[in-house]
Amino acid sequence: MSQAKNVVNQAITDNRIAVFGKGHCKYTRKVRQALDDLQLEYWTIDLDSDENGEEIQNYLFLRTGQRTVPNIFINKRHVGGSDNFMKIKNSGHLQVLLDRN
Repeated sequence: MSQAKNVVNQAITDNRIAVFGKGHCKYTRKVRQALDDLQLEYWTIDLDSDENGEEIQNYLFLRTGQRTVPNIFINKRHVGGSDNFMKIKNSGHLQVLLDRN
């Protein structure tokens, strides 16, 4: 589990936006497309194709209580999944979260 913990913690620490998702998941694709449309840089990983994907997803569950993907962090804060992200984006609060340190 320590390798998964390191991957997760480093991704969250080193990136303003970290998206843990799966390539086949329409909700992951929706969030990535929204980020691309906004021309925001983000780090992402496909848990279904990464050799440690299951371990990473298990650690994310321990850390956040969320088993589903995408699992999104903005400025080191867990914001949830696709529905929460879209609410934040559509309400105009995304920039507020991005501006926080």
